[in-house]
Amino acid sequence: MAWDLPEHGILDPLFSKKLLPLRIAELFSLRDSSFGSAASPRLAASLSVHDVRSSGSSATPPAHEGRQCVLPCGAADVDSLLRSVPFCALRPPPTHVQKPERFLQWVAEGCAGRSPTPGEILVLTSDGSFNAVESRAGWAVVLSLVSADTLRLPGQFIGCFYGSVSDFLPALLDEEASFDAYLAEISGLLWAAVAALQLPHNASVLFRADNWAALQGVAGNVSLKDHTLCTGARNLHIAHQTVRGAQALYQHVPGHAGDCANELADGLAELGSRGRSEALPFHFNACFWLSDRGLAIRWLPHLCLTRERPAEVPSLRNNMLSWSKDTGVCSMDSESVLRPFLRAVPAVDSCARAPAHRHFSLCIATFNVLSLLDPLPVRESSSGLHGIIGRVNLLRASLEAKGVHIAGLQECRTPEGVMRCGPFLRLASGCEEGSRFGVELWLHDASPILASSAVVLHAEPTLLVVSAYFHCSRLNILVAHAPHRAHTEEHRQAWWARVCAVCGAHSRGANWICLIDGNCRIGSVPDAHVGPWQADEEDFSGSLFRDLLRSLNVWVPSTFRGCMEGPGGTLLQKRNGALVRSDYICLPLTWQSAFCSVCVAPELSAGHVCEDHYASVAQVQLSFTGKPSKQVRPVRIDASAISNPDNAPAVQAILSSAPRPGWEVDVSEHAALLVDHVYTGLSQCFPVPRRRLRGQHFSERAQQLHATVARLRHSLRSRRAALRCAYLRCVLLAWAQASLDFTSLFSGHWLWLLRARIGLDCLLLHRNGSLLKRQCKDDRNAYFDTLAAGIDAAPAGEVHRAVRKVLAPKRFRRSSADPLPMLRRADGTLCTSMDEVTATWREHFSALEDGCPTSEDSLVASCRLRQACFEGSDSVDSGTVPTWDAFESALRHTKPGKACGPDLLPPALCRVFGSQLAQTFWPLMLKVVCHAAEPVGLKGGLLHHIAKPNIALRHTCAGRRGILVQSCLSKALHRTVRALAVKHWDTHALPLQIGGRRGCSAAIGHFCSRAFLHFARRTSRSSAILFVDLASAYYAVVRETVLGEGLGHRSIEDIAASLGLSRENLQQLQHYISSEPVLEQQDASPLFLELARELHASTWFILHGDTQLVETHRGTRPGGSLADIVFNILFAKVLQRRLSPAMEVSLPKVPWHGQRTPFPDPDCPVQDHVVRDVVYADDLATFVVSPSAQRLPRLLADVAATTLDTLAPHGLRANLGPTKTAAIVAPAGAGARAARKHLFVDMRGHMPVWPENAGLARLDLVTRYRHLGSYLTHNGSLLPDIRYRLALGRAAFREGKRKLFACQQIALGRRAQLFRVHVLGVVLAGTGAWPQLNAQEWSAFSGGLIGLNRRLLGPSATGTWHMTEAQILAWTGLPAPRALLHVERLRFLGQLVRSGPAAAWALIGWYGPYVSALEDAGCWLLSALRGTCPLGPLSESWPAWQELLRDRPGQWKGLLKRAEAWHVQAQGLQASLDTFARAAWSPAVDVPDPSLAALRACSHACLVCGLAFRSLQAWGSHAHRKHGYHCRAHLLAVGRRCQACGLTLANTSRLRRHLDSSAACRQLLATPGASPLFPPDHSEGHPQEPAVRDATRPVRVAAQHECSPELLAALAALKPSTDMDVYETVVRFISPLPVLRDTLQVWLSEVSDLAIAEMGENVLLVLHPEHICSAVAGKPQESNDQHVFLPLLRTPLAGPTDHSLPVVWVGHICPRWVQTWQLGALPPVPCGLEDVIAGAFPQAAGFCIALPSLPSPVSVFFRPDAMPLKCLRALCAWLDRALKALLVVLRQAQSGVPALVRFPISAESLQPLSGWLLSLAELDAGSLRPSCFTVEFTP
Repeated sequence: MAWDLPEHGILDPLFSKKLLPLRIAELFSLRDSSFGSAASPRLAASLSVHDVRSSGSSATPPAHEGRQCVLPCGAADVDSLLRSVPFCALRPPPTHVQKPERFLQWVAEGCAGRSPTPGEILVLTSDGSFNAVESRAGWAVVLSLVSADTLRLPGQFIGCFYGSVSDFLPALLDEEASFDAYLAEISGLLWAAVAALQLPHNASVLFRADNWAALQGVAGNVSLKDHTLCTGARNLHIAHQTVRGAQALYQHVPGHAGDCANELADGLAELGSRGRSEALPFHFNACFWLSDRGLAIRWLPHLCLTRERPAEVPSLRNNMLSWSKDTGVCSMDSESVLRPFLRAVPAVDSCARAPAHRHFSLCIATFNVLSLLDPLPVRESSSGLHGIIGRVNLLRASLEAKGVHIAGLQECRTPEGVMRCGPFLRLASGCEEGSRFGVELWLHDASPILASSAVVLHAEPTLLVVSAYFHCSRLNILVAHAPHRAHTEEHRQAWWARVCAVCGAHSRGANWICLIDGNCRIGSVPDAHVGPWQADEEDFSGSLFRDLLRSLNVWVPSTFRGCMEGPGGTLLQKRNGALVRSDYICLPLTWQSAFCSVCVAPELSAGHVCEDHYASVAQVQLSFTGKPSKQVRPVRIDASAISNPDNAPAVQAILSSAPRPGWEVDVSEHAALLVDHVYTGLSQCFPVPRRRLRGQHFSERAQQLHATVARLRHSLRSRRAALRCAYLRCVLLAWAQASLDFTSLFSGHWLWLLRARIGLDCLLLHRNGSLLKRQCKDDRNAYFDTLAAGIDAAPAGEVHRAVRKVLAPKRFRRSSADPLPMLRRADGTLCTSMDEVTATWREHFSALEDGCPTSEDSLVASCRLRQACFEGSDSVDSGTVPTWDAFESALRHTKPGKACGPDLLPPALCRVFGSQLAQTFWPLMLKVVCHAAEPVGLKGGLLHHIAKPNIALRHTCAGRRGILVQSCLSKALHRTVRALAVKHWDTHALPLQIGGRRGCSAAIGHFCSRAFLHFARRTSRSSAILFVDLASAYYAVVRETVLGEGLGHRSIEDIAASLGLSRENLQQLQHYISSEPVLEQQDASPLFLELARELHASTWFILHGDTQLVETHRGTRPGGSLADIVFNILFAKVLQRRLSPAMEVSLPKVPWHGQRTPFPDPDCPVQDHVVRDVVYADDLATFVVSPSAQRLPRLLADVAATTLDTLAPHGLRANLGPTKTAAIVAPAGAGARAARKHLFVDMRGHMPVWPENAGLARLDLVTRYRHLGSYLTHNGSLLPDIRYRLALGRAAFREGKRKLFACQQIALGRRAQLFRVHVLGVVLAGTGAWPQLNAQEWSAFSGGLIGLNRRLLGPSATGTWHMTEAQILAWTGLPAPRALLHVERLRFLGQLVRSGPAAAWALIGWYGPYVSALEDAGCWLLSALRGTCPLGPLSESWPAWQELLRDRPGQWKGLLKRAEAWHVQAQGLQASLDTFARAAWSPAVDVPDPSLAALRACSHACLVCGLAFRSLQAWGSHAHRKHGYHCRAHLLAVGRRCQACGLTLANTSRLRRHLDSSAACRQLLATPGASPLFPPDHSEGHPQEPAVRDATRPVRVAAQHECSPELLAALAALKPSTDMDVYETVVRFISPLPVLRDTLQVWLSEVSDLAIAEMGENVLLVLHPEHICSAVAGKPQESNDQHVFLPLLRTPLAGPTDHSLPVVWVGHICPRWVQTWQLGALPPVPCGLEDVIAGAFPQAAGFCIALPSLPSPVSVFFRPDAMPLKCLRALCAWLDRALKALLVVLRQAQSGVPALVRFPISAESLQPLSGWLLSLAELDAGSLRPSCFTVEFTP
């Protein structure tokens, strides 16, 4: 059977799962046309590698002048591997292949051993087979030929071969001896590459396989498993691509889909899995090539490249590479070397060198976008530009249509910050509280005033001052909103004076443009600044405005006749409807000679629904003579186009045509040539298209409505102006002629019609404005619906792309706008221009890395000189040299979404085309390694600065952090070298230095910290954890301390100058550099040391928007792939140098048996294991243990001082503060209280630390600290961490709630998947390290997660509010909180088993709560998998668990997923029951228990409500909620000191608890007229502070019965006439019932009137709950009722039988039931269960339903035992159908129709449902009619 190729496609090595819609012929023709010209001529097949020489030099240099490297394989080995095998040696398949009918005819039509004809394509179809029972695997390869003319796959059969994977065993390591299906597929692809290399076929080759992951892995598109077979397969395929000139293609063929070649390969692989092997005639020495984890085969691609292009690589003799130490020939100037890597740096057009006469056209507008006096009832938060949907985009469209370059807007009511709206840069001053005021300046990108140069000089809600560049000079822009006439003159004068002062402070000779809503009148006093045109009588604010004009030297064009066009009114007055001039544009006086035209533009609109302000627009024409400074923007490459598989052939053509510099070319020039070629080609083919503007989703109707609103505003203003002119004419006529009456003149049809049109325009404006507002909302909702539909319909592999349109990646999300471009220097002065801002940032970041400004020539020259002076070792160990596949993997692991570096090459290029880039850049990579010379262009990057969340620092250099964006090629190069660094660091890392270590997450760090605190508490030892946070740690590293001297020309004093070191510390630093450099002390490999020194020399950066290069001399190149490892190496050495007696004494020593198990054998001997610092990158946690509580403060201070003393000589500095460098202290044992008093009372939680060479430092002692993303507490409480994580989850949910998680247009299942990734992923990160949660912690955690799940369902949209926990979880399909926590703990246990440090296992043995949590998690897992996996209880079969977790992580992951799915299905059973019960019955209302016995059992009561309570807490909650009651302790507590006994506590809440428990203190303070014995203490205490009594403690008085002073006073003043008077007085006071009784007794003891005393006694007799209460509130505390739902069951009573109706039955009919109900004479009608569920049955006189048998036996239905997941799903489906049918039957029974339901299960197994149903079937005691519902259960 032949398949047409377009149906299944051919996958290029770069393609993803998408199949290209191209035929093979098209690919080959494209390859021949694009690649043929660039391909280098191949050497003849007979040429041996023995004769290959480098063409870069005439002769191989002598050994003493060059370097050499002995490879693990040589030329003879390659010749042997590439020895040709003729096609005639191919054989047909054997006769004993299983199911030969699949391929027999195809094989018979083939021709085994036939050679290909010209133009035929060689097709190799491979497959693998794995026998899981016997753990054996086999492989097979089938060869065929397909004609390029027919292109019918699989083509004609020509041969096959197969074998067993076990043949590779002698070459593999012991841990690699276990095989699987994936490795079987890899083996087949490995042999397919061998066949392609050895067959004499130079045309195209097509590799086919049915395993997509393996196929794409050997093609170089995805990562392969870390296995020697995978390494061999990939390198063989690289060798094939290098040796053969033809392109290798890869196609995925579906397995068992009828493809004859695949079916034959499958059968042959099955033979191979049985031990059969027939690999002849091909030969592959696996023991040689694959031994030592494939060390030899990793060099095969390079040797093949040497055969093909010898001039590009070092010369080769046998197995020895040799090359000269000379760095190469330099033929390019410095600019040419660096320019390809500085494309992102702004360049100036070459035409700028000659003077020119330039003309500028500038359009300026000022507009009050919405007055606060808007009469419409809009919400304050929705007014202005902020919060109204579409209003900003409507205004942007209006401004663009008018051609406005600069716009000053008032009353925007937007928050402070920088925003973007299309081509406009928005600078918002911020608004006042309540969203009032707020001004903005909008600058167009095409404006002559450079928007990128804007700097904010001053910002407040009504005032914004911005400085920008205009024609090489500084121009200041003022946007202001003056107070109106309703304010007092004092307020207005103060505002104008403040504006004058602010502007005067920033003038400095600059020109000004003012855009002001002045709320003033001018014109009656003309001068050079204000003209007489359309003059108004100058008012008070107008005179102040004139003063501002004079001080700024500006004029108002709208007041001059030659500039103003038309009426100038911009504000519609509400009191008289007149248009007055209120908004002004002011220009510099130096522009008065220029052409200027000002008009009012009513068409500028933001979609308002009424008249208010109109915009004023000025058009200015300017002419200047000078040098134009036009910046040339570089062309950026479209990363999405690069990632598009359709464009892959074009990208391949560009890469294949790259230049091939020889080995003798300088490394920097080599890199420049390649980068320039790639950028030029890609930028020409794939330039970034113009980005679609935001707000373009608005419909055409919205645009039409906006245009209508603009026309109506224009019409209204014109007609009002006409009405005003008519009014003035009539006034003048009436004034000029006494005979004319104004009333008769100002009347008539025209006037009536004009007023009618004005009214109609107002009406239409309001109507269309409202429609526009509604349309914008509808358009936005429609846009969101479209996005939601795209997410819902997207394939599983494309969902993340659709989600990105709705929810940006986390690093791109912003909680607020970017801060304004305002910067203050370190001395507090303000930067007044962009040049000053850039210089300040440059100085700041230069100081961090000891940067010095330099030129291109100087940088390149110094770098070349240093590289030329390099003297490395004569020989290089090939085992340390990065290989081709490592370089390719580094390219492929580039993150495609990262920003482009200064060379503007998109990282997606490396991710998608890693294999092709490796072919092009491998000679460069090898040149970097061999010469230890990094290209100077790849040594730097573009430095951006992003805002920190700290608002207090937002306008300072400390408020932003630097991000160095490097070239993706530079990162790949460093990532390749990183393996050397990691290998070295692994052997010298600290035991708990987990940052950067493979398999170790941050959770291990805070797990060890929490476990240490628990160990100390358990052993009653005083302990502390010192947390150290380093300031700019990576920047502060003096490189020479790690790498040694001689990295640059700067002295150590100069490098460390900005670190603030003392003389002693500087001397110590110089000693470390000269005598103890870290890498030399650690005997690092010579190659790693050489490369590390090179990669940290001549580094540079250039600030974004700057043109000045800065060469850096300090730091580990933050953002690079080596930064963390180099810092880890240094930090580990620093901590090893931290020696002091205090450190030795304070080290925790944990008794450990040495076994990695949480269940140690108590009989095993133990030894003390020292637990040292937890280190993660630059975060340090030092454990301190004290022999006694009294010595803890001293030890902690000594450890802190030693740490600071050790850090300082290395240039490292600790940040001090409660969230930076601080300590958690937990004193325990004898003397703990005294230690707490000393630390938290005497020291007030601030411990003094005395470093040796620095001043006093204060160490904060905190109760909780956020360490590695988790909160640690002194008492082990998890509540802070739980609340923090839930807060993160709620924030993540809010970010995507409207568009994603609560969007009903997206299917719930997909929303739940995304919810788990984006929300639960945030909450659960690190929770696997949590111990067992107590009740309070569990309530907070589970309640928070259930609440998030409930919000996911969107009850407000669905209307379903009453849901049980089981229903919520079942409907979302998500695991329960307990299941999620168990899964996280088991995953974390896997981490510990595979990569956990020994200290973690030592602490686990003492960490009882965590071990208990692990046991619970194990039981949870086994409850789902028991019987389906061989695991037993965790504590009893730990070795089996350990072996599974360590050696089979993939299987372990599968077990967790299966258990999770099982429990999701199990909770679905309970959800089905809850759903059925709520649909069938109403809930039973909890009626308060009115029984006398229950009332007598209560001692508390609410006299107002008549309710009794079982406890004081229950009564207090009710009294506070209903009556606003506060207990006496709450009212008497003031500060944190008891004013009765002098006890000082930590805070007010503890004082309240003290007063609540101390009746004597409470009564003393509550005594009327009594004065406090001690003054209150309002200071803030430390939460760990112990209670301290005053030294002058008074003599305690025995507590009396507590009474209410208020009630006692009221009773004393009472003159009762009846008992009710006394009772009503008592009822008015809300107090506990015992207090009321005691108060009444005290009053009675003082009453002398016997009648009144008798009344009081009578009231006292009834003050008991059984007398004054009618019910008991709440449930009994001993109630153990676990049912969420209690149904209200009512027995269905039988009604009269209609004998004309049939009897409906399902399954079988019960004769006994028929006889009982006398239905034998009625016709039976059989029916299916699905018909009953759907209601498709006739009206009947009876129903007999026998439910089908269970798919699987179950003992307890709603708590099932472990069973296969398939069986549980069948049970869930059965229950769902059964309950739906039961619901239909119950409703029939409730109407009186007899019904029988028979369950094939016992009643005990179906509790509580069976109990409810049996209750329905019982006879109602109050009725004579029987129940018509019958239920039966199978025993």
